[in-house]
Parts: sequence; structure tokens; C-alpha cells
Amino acid sequence: MPVSFNVGTTLLQTVQDNGLYTRMPVWMATQQVKYYEHYSRWKNKYPKMDWKPNMGDTLVGIVPQYSPKSRQYATPQNLTAQGNRNVVSNYERNNSGRPKHEYFESFQFNWVPSFADFRTGQINFANKDLTRQIAFFYDDFTRWNVVNYAPNIYIVGNNTAGESPYIPCVAGEPTAASSPKDAAFWAAMGAKVGPDRAGFLDFRNICAVRDYAETVAGIIPWGGMPGKPGENAIQRGKFMLTAESGVYNALQFDTHVLNVKPLAMNLLNSGFAGVISDNVTFLQEWQGSALRFDVDGVFPQPEIEVELADITYGTTYNYETQPNPSYTQAPYAVAVFEGDEAGQDLPVGPPPAPFNQASISTSKFNKMRWNGEVILTDDVLVNYGSGVYDSNKYAEYVQLISHVTVGYLPKTARNAIPVVYRRLLAPSLAATV
Repeated sequence: MPVSFNVGTTLLQTVQDNGLYTRMPVWMATQQVKYYEHYSRWKNKYPKMDWKPNMGDTLVGIVPQYSPKSRQYATPQNLTAQGNRNVVSNYERNNSGRPKHEYFESFQFNWVPSFADFRTGQINFANKDLTRQIAFFYDDFTRWNVVNYAPNIYIVGNNTAGESPYIPCVAGEPTAASSPKDAAFWAAMGAKVGPDRAGFLDFRNICAVRDYAETVAGIIPWGGMPGKPGENAIQRGKFMLTAESGVYNALQFDTHVLNVKPLAMNLLNSGFAGVISDNVTFLQEWQGSALRFDVDGVFPQPEIEVELADITYGTTYNYETQPNPSYTQAPYAVAVFEGDEAGQDLPVGPPPAPFNQASISTSKFNKMRWNGEVILTDDVLVNYGSGVYDSNKYAEYVQLISHVTVGYLPKTARNAIPVVYRRLLAPSLAATV
């Protein structure tokens, strides 16, 4: 059963409001739907693979290939002569990947006598935080695979003499041990980025990436092919650029945009809005989730815990989660420019459709299964102090846990182009070109 409970009879006997307890699985599932959709940006990008745990540890996909266009002009025979024969042969290619998994756990917390207080004060926030981290993990995994499988990369304002901004690069599957695009690779790519505004991903450079994608890489826009999630219907015939908010926010200060914008576009009281240059839609990364790196090719931790020394609770200092200065001030970032279906992935998170209804039956709910379900358990090891650990036999502690399986299978990896650019912390203060 999704969002199930692994709790003993002793724990159940302490519940004062059994009505709340029996409704809690559905309540927690509804919370997961709400928060997962809020924090994940990559969830509905790609078609989903129908993979189950008993299907093995290898993902295999077959991609049919069109026969190549073999000429730029045609010179057929006259009707009175024997016609030329064209044999069209199409093939298939195989892609493979490995499913991965990760565990997520909350801190242990006490099971207080009043179940209503317990649910309101502890479970709500713990469930939200765990779901938030799972959503971030899924996005980070999917994006990192898309970027590492990409066989080409675009360097904004490439300062290497005689080199195109669109260049081939190392590619392959990232693993827990290493990634093809490692720190040395990113440091070298960052060193190629143009100086100041010349290295920023402004309107002209976005159009340049689109031009290279169409004319050099032969990437086609999202075509609404069978199997594509319904949420992507708006993408038909368009490309997608996924990047940090600063890229899109800077468009209202871009010289080219200001020179050619319609008179009705009010950039004083509102920002730039709409599709970029007719066929490039923009997807903003969640704040703190954009891919940024420093001059050494290291990707800093986005957020850190800061000790507030002047605020104490008894003898214990309070902590606050804040943006990491090394992350917010990182000089380089990676955007992803995509055409049609660069890959497929495994679905993570509960399906939202059943929870959009006015109600859901217990029997229907109990039959549902999904990847990344959250479990409330009292199967924990308790630290009784002085190095003594024992089972939770008094049922005084519970914990939220989740086991997440992820997987990415590249279909046409070249349809995604990582774009490395120099960040501008305040585009409104930077001189436009």
C-alpha cells in the first residue's frame, strides 16, 4: 500500500484519535502530490519507462532510425528511360542504462500521546521536507544524466581562436564513482567562456544556440510524438531552454529586445513574458537547483546550515538553512537546450490524477503503487545513551522513510545541448551589447 505504515500494536494503542490515524495514509499521499509537483521541474519532461523491480538491473531501449537523406538535388530519368531505383533501408539502434536507487530518512521523533498534535506539529513538515528532497534528487539525477550523455556542448562566447562555440565533448553514463564530464572538464569549459557580457546567455546567444541546434546538429523541435506526457503538448514545434531565472529576467534589459519589442510590451511594470524568438520556451530551474560551478569545475552545495550564535534555546544554538555564498556567487552555470525527446526516465512520485477527485475509496487507494512512496515506521534503533542501543520496544519513536528508484535511458542524446555561460548576478546593472 502506498504511503504505508509499519507500526506495531503497541504504537496503535497510544493513538487517541483512531479516525485521524486511519485516514493518515491518504492525507500523506495528498501532501506528496502537492509538494512533489511544486518542487520538481523535470518530472514531466520525458516519456516514462514501464519498468518494474523484477525486470532486472538493466534498462534497454530500441530507437528506430530514419534512413539518411543522401543528396541535395535530384536528377531523375526521362519517362522513356529506365527509372532510377531508390532502396530505403531503415535500422534500429539500442540504448541501455542502469537503474539506481537511494534511501531517504527523516530524523526520529517522539510519538506523543495526542495523535492530532503529533500529525500537525511533526508529520506535516517532515513529510513536506522529505518529499522536497526526493523531488530535488530526481531532478538532479535526470539533469546530470542528460548533461553527461550529451555528445556536444555549447560555449557562450568561446574565446578559443578558430573554435566553434558548438564543440564535441566526452559523453557517457555518470556513476557513483565518476562522471565522464568531471571537474577538470568543467574547469576547461569555463575557461573558454567569453568575458563579461560576451559570455552571458542573452537573447542573441539563445538564438545562436537554436541556430546551431537546427543547422549543425540537425535537432528537431518537440513534436508531440506518441508517448509524450500531456503536460508537454505546449511544446509541439518548439525547443526548450532550461536555466536559472536570471537568464529569463535579463531579457527585459537586453538591448536587442528593447530595440525591437512591440510598443504594447510594458517592460517597466512587468518583465519579459512569452516564448523566446517564436519557438524557444523557457523552463526556470527551482531556486537553488540551477547547475552552477566555480573556476575549478566544482559544483558547490546550494544551501548550508548556519548557526545563529546570538539566538539560543537553552544551551543549544539555533540553525537556519541559507543559500551557500559559494553557490550564489559561482561564476559559471549550465543551461540545457533541448529538442525532441533526448531520453526516457523512470517515473517517481505519486500519480496526481486520482487525488484530483473529490474523494478516493480506501480499496482503490490500497491498490495503488508508486515509486518513492513514504513510509511511517517504528522499526528503528533507539539510542538510550552511554553507548547503549536497543530496539524500539516501547514504541516511543517513529520515522519517515522512502526508497527511490531512478533511471535514465538516452534515446537521442545529441538532442540535448548543455550550454555553459558566464553568470551575471544583476543583469539590470550590466551594460548590454
